[in-house]
Amino acid sequence: MRISEIVWYFKQLAAQHKNIRSFAYMNEIRFMAMQPTEIDYPCLILFAPATMYDGTEGQAVKKYHWSFCLFKYTKIDDTDEQDFVIDETETIVEDLIVRIVNEGVIDTIDIKDFNSEIVKGYTHDNLYGWRVNFSFSIAMPDCINEEMWTSFDIVENPSAFVFENIAENGFEVTLSGEEGITYKVEIDEKTVKVKDGSFSFKVKTQDRLTAKVVATKVVDGVQYQSIAYISNKKYSGLSMPI
Repeated sequence: MRISEIVWYFKQLAAQHKNIRSFAYMNEIRFMAMQPTEIDYPCLILFAPATMYDGTEGQAVKKYHWSFCLFKYTKIDDTDEQDFVIDETETIVEDLIVRIVNEGVIDTIDIKDFNSEIVKGYTHDNLYGWRVNFSFSIAMPDCINEEMWTSFDIVENPSAFVFENIAENGFEVTLSGEEGITYKVEIDEKTVKVKDGSFSFKVKTQDRLTAKVVATKVVDGVQYQSIAYISNKKYSGLSMPI
C-alpha cells in the first residue's frame, strides 16, 4: 500500500467510528505548534511514517513504521477526569486495532505489529490519550525498471584538480584538462576565468573560503559537475550531476 492509501484508510476509520470527532494527518512538529482548541476531540492523529529497507531470502522489502494518537481534551489538574479519559480513549484505540487486523485492508499486518503507550499532557497539559506504533512490510521490485532510465553508462568524474604549492600566503591550482571539460574559477564570488584544457591560477588565501573551481562535462545530453572549494591550507571536492 502507498502512503496516500494508508492516510485515506485512517481518515475513513475516524469518520466511521461513533466516538471519534476529527482526523488529522501531519508531522509531530506541526501538531505541537497547533493550539488544542483548533481540534475537535476525541481526535485521531496519524503521523507521517518512517521507512526502512531490508531483504530476506532474496526478497527486498520496505518496512513502514507508523504511529497514531487518540487524544481527548481534559480539564487542567482534574485527575479524575484524566483517568477517565485514559480509559475512554483506550477503548477507542482497541476498536481501531481490532478492525485494522481483522479487516485485512493492510494484508501484511498482524496484532503483534502493534504496541501502545499512555500519553499524558502531550504538547499541552490538557491532552490525554494513547499513542500507538505499528509497522508492516511490503515487497520491493526485484528488477530495475529500465523504462525510467535514459542510460546505464556510468560517466567518470569530470574533475581533475591538482593542488600545489599551498602556503601561508597563497597557493597554486593546476587543472589538467580533458577534452569536453569546461573549467570555471570563482574567487570571492567573482568569475575570473573560464577555459577549456589545462591551465593554472594562483590565489592569495585568507582565513575564510576564497575560491571555487567548477569542472563541467556533458555526456549524452546530461551535464555533470565537479566542484572544489578551496580555503587556506584546506580543500574539498564534491561531484554531482546537474
